[in-house]
Amino acid sequence: MNLQALGEAVDIVAGQHIEANLYNSEFNGSAYLTGPADFGEIRPLVTKWTIAPKVFAKTTDVLVTVKGAGVGKSNLGCDAAIGRQLMALRPKQGRILQSYLFNFIRHTEQRIAGLADEATVPGIGKADLANLQIPLPPLDEQKRIAAILDKADQLRQKRRQAIALLDSLRQSIFLEMFGDPVSNPMGLPAKPLGSIVSKVGSGATPKGGDASYKPFGIPLIRSMNVRDGAFKTDGLAFIDDNQAKKLNNVIVEDGDVLLNITGASIARVCRAPKLKVAARVNQHVAIIRPKAALDSYYLEALLLAPSFKRKLLLIGEGGATRQAITKSQIEDLIVPAPAIETQMEFRNKIENIECQMRFSKIQSSSLDMAFSSLQHRAFSGQL
Repeated sequence: MNLQALGEAVDIVAGQHIEANLYNSEFNGSAYLTGPADFGEIRPLVTKWTIAPKVFAKTTDVLVTVKGAGVGKSNLGCDAAIGRQLMALRPKQGRILQSYLFNFIRHTEQRIAGLADEATVPGIGKADLANLQIPLPPLDEQKRIAAILDKADQLRQKRRQAIALLDSLRQSIFLEMFGDPVSNPMGLPAKPLGSIVSKVGSGATPKGGDASYKPFGIPLIRSMNVRDGAFKTDGLAFIDDNQAKKLNNVIVEDGDVLLNITGASIARVCRAPKLKVAARVNQHVAIIRPKAALDSYYLEALLLAPSFKRKLLLIGEGGATRQAITKSQIEDLIVPAPAIETQMEFRNKIENIECQMRFSKIQSSSLDMAFSSLQHRAFSGQL
């Protein structure tokens, strides 16, 4: 397949920094994109405006992140000023189509990220993008390839949207059955959380920190593993038997709820995972173990409710030296405590939704793999 340097098919426009006091969130001035934080699924979501624009992108461009942790991430263009984290790839008329270019850049995201230098803040320059080799068939062929990839990507987006809807349904069912847990409009019996749990406790990081972790062994759950409503195995640490013995008072059991109690991820919550080997937690994660009158599915949803999340965040902001929630503060939380039969009815509904979500995620993963294969074929002349 005929390869050419990307710089022969596009003009590259580098964004420029605008001081924070010169942009706003009040629709005053020109739309302004600072970086990948403004990116949507396909096109940016404008949340900032500036009275002192310097460099503009166009709707017909493709935007690429060139500085920071998101190097390589891309979106279709937008009529907006762009900051130094972004560059706009502007297709040359008659050489390349925007849709084909966008699909190529997304396919090449990891390669672009790999071009970032090893400075404190990763970054790439114009030359790095200009020298990328791109297959450049005739425009009609570009249009055909882009149409196939766009259709396949739409299927992936629909599956992700279905998963998001199922996820939001969990909270909707909670509010319908129990109402807001802070204002308690249904007048449900309310009790201190400490009176309906048998344990609230956090662990510690083994001596030596990250260097003390093992390639395998007993799992140690850290704050990065606790996401709202989901446990993530990415970054799961492991410790040996001797290290684990020192944490035997914080062994995670089935039915526990995990709550991040310090740092930037404070107030994230999820039910404990079912692991083959009983895990421990470090000092940033608290185990909350319900008694018989409290179900873990109900407790997780209660702590995830927007009003209760705000309450936890406000408590955390009162930490002495950093954001933190103490054991006593958790135990003193006043929570609605409906009949366990009603909680179990809620649990049954959530288990059904989560079963559908697991099936949808398997389908989504299959679609992602198929799309990746399709991208490879498209840009290697096999499609």
